Amino acid sequence: MKHAASCSVLSSSRGGGMKNKFFKPLIFIRFRKESEPIITYLKHLKWHVVTFDLNSHADSPVSFHTGSIGLVDFSEYDPQLDNLDRLKAFITASKIKWLALVPSALLEQLSIKSLLRNYFDDYHLFPLTQMQLSNMLEQAKIMSSACDHPDNLIFDRVLLGHSRLINDLKQAIKKASSVDCTVLITGETGTGKELVARALHEMSDLSGPFIAVNCGGIANSLIQAELFGYEKGAFTGANQQKKGFIEAADNGTLLLDEIGELAFEQQANLLRFLQEGTIQRVGSVDTVKVRVRVIAATNVDLDRAMYRERFRADLFYRLNVLEIKIPPLRDRQQDIELLAYYFLNKFSAEHHKQFSGFSSDCLAMMKSYAWHGNIREMMNRIQRAVIMCDGEELQSDDLGIELTDTKPRTQRLKAIKEETERRAIIDALERDEGNVSKASNHLGISRAMLYRLMNKHGLGH
Repeated sequence: MKHAASCSVLSSSRGGGMKNKFFKPLIFIRFRKESEPIITYLKHLKWHVVTFDLNSHADSPVSFHTGSIGLVDFSEYDPQLDNLDRLKAFITASKIKWLALVPSALLEQLSIKSLLRNYFDDYHLFPLTQMQLSNMLEQAKIMSSACDHPDNLIFDRVLLGHSRLINDLKQAIKKASSVDCTVLITGETGTGKELVARALHEMSDLSGPFIAVNCGGIANSLIQAELFGYEKGAFTGANQQKKGFIEAADNGTLLLDEIGELAFEQQANLLRFLQEGTIQRVGSVDTVKVRVRVIAATNVDLDRAMYRERFRADLFYRLNVLEIKIPPLRDRQQDIELLAYYFLNKFSAEHHKQFSGFSSDCLAMMKSYAWHGNIREMMNRIQRAVIMCDGEELQSDDLGIELTDTKPRTQRLKAIKEETERRAIIDALERDEGNVSKASNHLGISRAMLYRLMNKHGLGH
């Protein structure tokens, strides 16, 4: 479990919390009716709050629903009133995740420490900020085995965040998952291309498996046999018939990761399969019909690869029926704190350590850092910090983040101008809540020009 301290009880924190258009069920237990500011804020975050006063026997029992989360406010707990057994019975009967808000002084009582250890999934110390409370609840919803909407469960497991860019990405995945055509996923290293592919597979109606193949990780001499399979005796060492990755993914999804690394001579074979839906195992003259959805992913510029004649144009257009662009982490500042606390909680539990959180300077540094390795880099830095840090909270030094690293060491003038333009558009759209007319006025350009620039930078609307 994690515990965190901050400046004031539900004090304002920049960001204002994570909103969700779905109302989420929350059982809120208090010991006295002094929690109205917390309840008001929970309702602002779109939680459907059902309150229960533990000291009032007049309160009737509440019912629990799929996706419910329980939150207990110990701020008015009176040890003279023997009601912990009632609380334990309540929690045991609910079979949902329970969180606690606890004054630090209560941790000196063995009964409370035992209660938190045995009955709660997480707790925070008072005082705490609005953002900390919001993150705590969102993470509990994500980790809960039950969820009020299947799509939300898939998204929360693989696409953590609530920024406009990540919400646009979720909508693109929803649309693409409902149609049977090839998809090309593009994005920088570490943005989560395989996770997006898995979400597409899980949200589809395909009954077969999800199989991921790293095209750059297989020797050119083996790639045909690995993709298409082979017959017994086809070559030295082929002691039995073996299915290839394509055939193994029948009725499912095949992810061709790092498709730009696929050997040029093998691209024709892949194109033939995409056109005809059949394969030939190495050493066989027979064709095998295979029904599989192909998703390709790349972090390289395929347009440039085609120009250099390293990637076939006909294969590119066959793969790029639908394109999903994953935004880099540096463009998702609104999601950075939630992601950081998610990884902090995950690795703290794995390594049996506790931290109060990140320092304010560390959070500010993370939001200004360029994250060239994106989410994978954040995950690795936080895991290393959790293992090595002996303090109560993580500092920017623990993560190895420095201001000098916030921009690439080498940038051409054109790249700087492109990034500045992209950043200005994102900031304008965020400030105007996605209203293109208002954003174009603030930028001093026409709506048509803004739409063209949005398409240029892959900022769907």
